[in-house]
Amino acid sequence: MNPFSVVPVSPIDGQPSPGSRSHLRRGRLRRFRPYVCVMLAVVIASGLASRRYPRFVPGMLHDYPGDALWAMAAYWGVVLLWPGIAIGGAALSAAAISLVVELSQIYHAEWIDTIRRTHFGRLILGSGFDWIDLVAYAAGTILAAIMDRWFLGRYYQLTERIQK
Repeated sequence: MNPFSVVPVSPIDGQPSPGSRSHLRRGRLRRFRPYVCVMLAVVIASGLASRRYPRFVPGMLHDYPGDALWAMAAYWGVVLLWPGIAIGGAALSAAAISLVVELSQIYHAEWIDTIRRTHFGRLILGSGFDWIDLVAYAAGTILAAIMDRWFLGRYYQLTERIQK
């Protein structure tokens, strides 16, 4: 099954069947956009805090929590733009975005290095390539996908209870 595809919902009522967990595997995912905005805001705030207050991050972890949070922000950004995207599709998209941004750090032209020297440019594009950052991005993407699946399950359980 293509992770970027969204299988149509039931033609009868347009919703996944109550009581089933099929909404996590098939059917149109209907994420609540305000929830996605809150998740994105919390992840961005946590990432900025990890850079601003490094004394609260254990020394052996260094910048990696910020990198993992960056990948989580990419995941929630993808979900915000396409709320019906499958969890696997969102995870693959966030991983691809993270990989492209990390690999772009190998490229050093004057115009992009000028952007990277700004605070915003350094936060978005990074400053130096490091292979271990890819592990942090993978961890962040996986964690965001697990959270998304867990919250989607809770959302459907809640709406099922309300409908009864």
